Amino acid sequence: MTSTLKIPGYYYDEEKKKYFKVERSNTAPSNAVWSSDNVKKRRLEDEEAAKAIRRMTLDKSRVVRAKILDHPLTGGFLHCEFGQPRPDVASAGFAEGLVDKGKLLLKDARWTSASNVNHMYIDGQDRNTDMCVAFANEHSVISSYIPRDENGTVHRRLLAHYQTPAARIAPYHELAVPQISDIKYHQPSNQVLVTSRSPSQDVVIWAFTPKETDASDTRPRWLLGWTPENSNQVCAIGTNRGVVRWVADGYRAWLTPKSFPPKERNPYTDIFSLDFQVAHPDILMFGGRPGKMWVSDHRQPWDKWDVVSASSSITHIRSINEHQVLIAGLRDKLSVYDLRFRKNKSGDTSTNAALPLLIFPQYRNRAHINIGLDFDGSSGIVAAAHEDGKVALHSVYSGNRLRSSDVDTIHSPRGPIQCIQFQTFPRDHNPTLFVGAQSNINAYSFGVRSLEDEA
Repeated sequence: MTSTLKIPGYYYDEEKKKYFKVERSNTAPSNAVWSSDNVKKRRLEDEEAAKAIRRMTLDKSRVVRAKILDHPLTGGFLHCEFGQPRPDVASAGFAEGLVDKGKLLLKDARWTSASNVNHMYIDGQDRNTDMCVAFANEHSVISSYIPRDENGTVHRRLLAHYQTPAARIAPYHELAVPQISDIKYHQPSNQVLVTSRSPSQDVVIWAFTPKETDASDTRPRWLLGWTPENSNQVCAIGTNRGVVRWVADGYRAWLTPKSFPPKERNPYTDIFSLDFQVAHPDILMFGGRPGKMWVSDHRQPWDKWDVVSASSSITHIRSINEHQVLIAGLRDKLSVYDLRFRKNKSGDTSTNAALPLLIFPQYRNRAHINIGLDFDGSSGIVAAAHEDGKVALHSVYSGNRLRSSDVDTIHSPRGPIQCIQFQTFPRDHNPTLFVGAQSNINAYSFGVRSLEDEA
């Protein structure tokens, strides 16, 4: 409403858009709006209405959300009492409880690097020593136990308390491989598998077997002893020409077609990530560039496979459960898809893009393919490296970023962190987050910083 000029002795009528001279009530008609009594009455009513609006505005500003509701555990409990349970209470509590538990230094006079740890695998199944084992690469594959003190703090100097092979100093040099692209461990065959991005006409994979410890010897030794499991699958290898399966008897075969008709383009190029579906080891999900994920089954012909199209190139695939899968990609894309309810989103730039079940709006990675990410199913937490050299924790139940005072301080000046993994120490109940920052493997566990804090 436009403001009108107030003229003494005159009344402005909003409906008729004109001024009337205020007249005494004893001479003006009884229902005249310009009578002095009616003008005074309306002025008082307008003043009271203005006061009421100001009072409501002040009261509204005084009503704020209680800060206690933002606390992971106490706030989650109160939300349940209010009838609004939060799905990520357990995840938020676990993230808040992760504390820095030291680091394993890989750099010494023999190994050095100007970048972050490029590839890393942590194994936690050596119950003879109750320690995790790290296989990482700094131009070659090196291995080291990850020892802890009574407070659960990691430090390499603690290896002096353990019996190690003569004339060997951790970390150990295991294998020289050019242009390492990934490191994994296959428990049933007790083999560490290493792949390379070095150009080759054939798919090349390196494997070495750590020595097995004597089951009757309970002393800590620099040897590995894992319990075998029943499995026929060794691994699946993603290449720039498709996917290769390797089964336990040494047989290797292309999962994807090796050749296509002259005018048909091979769609299975640049495979950046693979993961077997939870509870279904015969179902393999893989994808990369362009942004498509195939849900394959080696028992079916390739033209029967399902396809999930994302809106950008895929960098990571993690199976959450039997039906849901976590897909990370370029252009800040991190989403959960339900394989049962795939639906095209109208108006999407990619006509075949599937509609995600959940998105992570605070994930940041615009252009990096080699960037770290891992998912822990027990806590529902996604640990993801961001392009600014930091690491963030996200809830797979809500998509929100979770606060973690120690993890939030991680920062590498060498660029995006490439190695992130959850692994559980032998006899521990909760997983430890391992981060390959610079030339270190940092550990973050749920607990307290020192034994005095437990009081």
